[in-house]
Amino acid sequence: MTRIIGFATLLALVSCATRPYQPYAREVKKKPGVEGVISLNVNYVPEDRTYADTIMAKNCGTNPVNVLEEGEVGVGTATTSNAQARNEKEANGFNMGGFKYLTGGSTDVKNTETSTQTTAVKEWHINYNCKTEVAAATTKTKATKRK
Repeated sequence: MTRIIGFATLLALVSCATRPYQPYAREVKKKPGVEGVISLNVNYVPEDRTYADTIMAKNCGTNPVNVLEEGEVGVGTATTSNAQARNEKEANGFNMGGFKYLTGGSTDVKNTETSTQTTAVKEWHINYNCKTEVAAATTKTKATKRK
């Protein structure tokens, strides 16, 4: 019985600790009712794309959304640095003829190693426009003239 209560308590704690996923998409650029650019993380999940579709549809209103182009875009760089310092002792002495002659004692030496890494920051951009009735009528007229 104690095991069942313990398991139920653990299950309750784990279920309280999880939060539902919050989709991520943001407008980079927008001309209301005309066009825009939406940004997602490069490794986006389906919920993110659904949220992006919602943003695009909201901008276009009753007009359908036309995705012109989408893909990975470099938006900057990120640099990380790492420094490690070590305090060490070095034997006292002097160099002569390629040999080190020790004179006794030691000196405190601080050795520092640093490394820097720069990586490209990328996003997934979706360029879209809103299809309008005028554009649809123009396309139909051009298709009719070709025949």
